[in-house]
Amino acid sequence: MDISAIMTTDLVTVGPEYNVADVASLMDAKGIGSVIVLEDDRVLGILTERDILRVVGGGEDPKTVAAHEALTDDLYTIGPDASLEEAAQEMTRAKVRHLPVISGEGLVGILSMRDLVRFSVRDMAEAREPAHVELTRQVLSLVHRTEPVPPLERE
Repeated sequence: MDISAIMTTDLVTVGPEYNVADVASLMDAKGIGSVIVLEDDRVLGILTERDILRVVGGGEDPKTVAAHEALTDDLYTIGPDASLEEAAQEMTRAKVRHLPVISGEGLVGILSMRDLVRFSVRDMAEAREPAHVELTRQVLSLVHRTEPVPPLERE
């Protein structure tokens, strides 16, 4: 299965002039952990919960810091045809929780760690085939980075 099946396509975006306090309020109201910062349909970066904590923890007033000053512009992205396993591995490698999804048409969605976990838990509960259970276990092990998950024993 590729990530286009579980990514969020209803993107929440802000302009670069938004202040960090307003972005934090928007994220809280929408129940999301990041927003994409756009300027004239051009992606400037992503503003995440971690970026907001960096502003507050650094002693800055989030009402006076603009989104474009606090965002992460060194984006890790992924294509919509990437597998769930590829996405989980990229998130783990890059130590990020959100991957903007870019196609030839531009920004088409975002994949969050929450999306992966939600899918993996649901899929594991519904899976009847060992191959589906195994893939779900692998994705969860990448996301949660604990002990390696032993292969599923067949009955």
